[in-house]
Amino acid sequence: MNSDTRDSFFGKLYELAKADKDIIFISADADTFTLKQFRDNLPEQYISAGVAEQNVVLMAAGLAMGGKKVFIYSIIPFITMRCYEQIKVNICSMNLDVTIVGIGAGYSFSWEGPTHHGVQDLALMRTLPTLSIFNPNDSVSSEQSALQAYTICSPCYVRLDKGIFPKIYNEEDCKIGLKIFSNKNKIKIITTGYTTHLIRDLLNKNNLKEIDIIDLFRVKPINESLLISSLMEGDHIITLEENSKIGGIGSIICELVADNKMTAKIHRFALDDTLLEKYGDRIWLMQQSGLDLNLIISKVKEIIN
Repeated sequence: MNSDTRDSFFGKLYELAKADKDIIFISADADTFTLKQFRDNLPEQYISAGVAEQNVVLMAAGLAMGGKKVFIYSIIPFITMRCYEQIKVNICSMNLDVTIVGIGAGYSFSWEGPTHHGVQDLALMRTLPTLSIFNPNDSVSSEQSALQAYTICSPCYVRLDKGIFPKIYNEEDCKIGLKIFSNKNKIKIITTGYTTHLIRDLLNKNNLKEIDIIDLFRVKPINESLLISSLMEGDHIITLEENSKIGGIGSIICELVADNKMTAKIHRFALDDTLLEKYGDRIWLMQQSGLDLNLIISKVKEIIN
């Protein structure tokens, strides 16, 4: 049975916390249904710090220096951009065991406006040394991101989406950091998160079977060797993401191809470099930001023909 990605993550974290009293959870005034059992049953391991994200990061750093495994939680722009310096200096520079959990990847907070959109954080956070980044898109990968963040014992960032999505991952896929749906075609779509589900559905509706899809679960560090081995000289690589075109998945793949002197042809589809001051549903916002999935289908058909 599919479950909400947030509930899957916090359900797994609750199981881990019951067995490990060193796990401390700090919320910056963000909540979800599954956190209630954590708050009610493990009150000594749960801290509600209010709307004070920078203080949350400093509290987490102090607790981690004292041997605790700390998870902090808020809406993506507030837990990343608002306290970027604190994360860089107080967590990453000391390689502390703190996991930053952000809710609202992409336009999942579609009606809350630009203050709540999580579309620049990936570019920002991937520049931080020692930080691992996970972008789960179903209940399995969401659970595994909690487990892997717990196991790594160094800074992590988990981008959580909102909602229930079909399961596409198993535990072995999560261990290698990505999901390759097939590996036989010269056209490959490399994507992550919500857009993986969208493009799979759209390709099926258009009966386009000449395309491979690769979903990145672990965005940093990516599984570079497996990705390189799955790409062939002359491939058409389409990168698709609900993130800013600057610094996201498209940039990662361009860097990978350039660093390995490959001859693949890259076509990037992402959000325009603009501040979208509009309100609406998620797909509409993506279209308003220049990310029209129908254009990708047109590009795929153009390459095929």
